[in-house]
Amino acid sequence: MKLESVYFDKSIRDYALRLTNDKVEAEELISLAYEICLKKPPLKNLKGYFAMVMRNQWLKKCKKQDL
Repeated sequence: MKLESVYFDKSIRDYALRLTNDKVEAEELISLAYEICLKKPPLKNLKGYFAMVMRNQWLKKCKKQDL
């Protein structure tokens, strides 16, 4: 699976929407994860890695807002 396919994958978009509860923030989160994944070498489970990157970035953002 190519990174572009993961970027447009419906399940990834649904997961981002569940994390953020906001369509605009979900799109920003997906774009951020895409940029991070572009800098990494290709992995076998690219979709899982992409989801993990999104979750980690969301948690970082939430943690910053709590401070």
